[in-house]
Amino acid sequence: TLRIQELPLAQPEFESGSLTPVEEIVAGIWCEVLRLPAVGRSGNFFNLGGHSLLVTQVLARVRQYLRVDLPIRSLFEAPTLEQFAQVIQEQVNAGKQNELPPITRVSREGELPLSFAQQRMWFFAELSSGLSAFNIASGVRLEGGLNVGALEQTFSEIIRRHEILRTSFRAVNNEPVQLIQPPSEFRLPVVDLSDLTREQANEEAARLANEETLRPFNLGEGSLVRPTLLRLSDREHIVICTMDHIISDGQSFEVVISELSQIYSAFIEGRPSALPELNVQYVDYAAWQRQWLQGKELEKRLTYWRKQLEDCPHRLSLPQRRSRPKVQQFQGARHYSQIARPDSEALKELSRREGTTLFMTMLSGFVLLLKLYTGEDDIVVGSTYANRERADVEKLIGHLVNTIVLRVNLSGAVSFKDVMARVRDVCLDAYTYQLPPELLREDMLKRGEERDRLFDVWFQLEKPRQEQFDMTGLTVLPYLEAKEATRFELSLGIGDLNEQMGVALEYDKNMFTAERTERMLDDYFSLLTLMVANPETEISTISLTTNDEIEQLTSSFVGSLEV
Repeated sequence: TLRIQELPLAQPEFESGSLTPVEEIVAGIWCEVLRLPAVGRSGNFFNLGGHSLLVTQVLARVRQYLRVDLPIRSLFEAPTLEQFAQVIQEQVNAGKQNELPPITRVSREGELPLSFAQQRMWFFAELSSGLSAFNIASGVRLEGGLNVGALEQTFSEIIRRHEILRTSFRAVNNEPVQLIQPPSEFRLPVVDLSDLTREQANEEAARLANEETLRPFNLGEGSLVRPTLLRLSDREHIVICTMDHIISDGQSFEVVISELSQIYSAFIEGRPSALPELNVQYVDYAAWQRQWLQGKELEKRLTYWRKQLEDCPHRLSLPQRRSRPKVQQFQGARHYSQIARPDSEALKELSRREGTTLFMTMLSGFVLLLKLYTGEDDIVVGSTYANRERADVEKLIGHLVNTIVLRVNLSGAVSFKDVMARVRDVCLDAYTYQLPPELLREDMLKRGEERDRLFDVWFQLEKPRQEQFDMTGLTVLPYLEAKEATRFELSLGIGDLNEQMGVALEYDKNMFTAERTERMLDDYFSLLTLMVANPETEISTISLTTNDEIEQLTSSFVGSLEV
């Protein structure tokens, strides 16, 4: 039985007397997730700053507090507080409150299975032994009086709290298993550069940071997390933290930031850490995932994907400089640009008007770009989904992110609005029926359908960090953002930096020329410009390579630089 004190209720300034009990609970959830002091009944979740990752956090809390399981699209279709609360109330009235299988602690004895995503990472690591393609690194510059002992204690406590940071992986009877080591004393490596000039220290720090991020891990031996401290002077330090992808993902760094800030500040003030112990660990999630994704649940999701990927094209006819080799050796290069704040705000406003997320809007432009370059209507793009829909995994470090296939058929689409609507529906269904690609490929093989990969083109949008460093006595500045290496022929990555957007088109130099991909990026910005100016524009009227008016608009929209 839930006690009312456990629920995230609306605060008094919400005029809570006018809210129903469900509205009051939902208002509290929205305020917690959106980090707002107040939300009104007419408040629109997406206008208040919501996006797809925060949608999953809302739904996780609705499951936790109200025991109602809603699909991803429910909040998109009922985006105001009043509408969304009504959807929940209807489920309650109909007796459709669900108790999903809980994630419970499993015995640490015997052979502990990997999650599906970990199994994929382990397989890739076996094929690319000795390479660092699956390292994820992040770094910060610390200015002020750093207590190195407290920082070392902090990392030690984080490693103690999260079993996944003490986990290695070995094969037993040709199957990988997880091996969790007991907590042990942690020593923070410190490299002292303070004897160098400031310029020399910064150059050497950059070299060492790059070296650290590229140094491979051995999955079967030692720790798979590697914090390093670079001392530039008494009041200036750089911290680099590298983890193997098999134990982490981009969202894991949000957890690290939160815990690092809270634990360090407690230790520096002479207090013990106030963070509660984790109820479940990543290994419990891995066991739960394998138990849950079978039977009816697995078949329901496979049924959707069989239909969605039926007769799916194997390749896009991209303008390549040569045919694909049998074995591709990705040699990446990229063009980098920025979209200034006024234009990024215009894209966000377009998203709000059309009922899409910024991810969906930017993907719509990319899908249309691929259509115009290939002459094909059936476009397949890969991306990721945070996959943290359960409240008990939100605060876990681990590889929870899931790869999703986005197949958008633009046949008959007339305008930008049509493209955005189709992309929105495809994304919502992919979120709802998401499935580890390992299970999807396994099902394809059973049905005699062989594919070496599900897509060649990648799209990703990174949202601003929710967690911010707040370490007592220190000013924390970004130094190295957590990024994953791309391993596709063509990848478009967008970083929403609040003040502006960073846009990078990465490509395989063996497959594409620099001139061609630079033109592709320019054309992408041209499409975004047209989308913002008039989403009713008919696709058939677009001629990217000859329209001087578009190019003139675009020249004031962005500046492009190859790096």
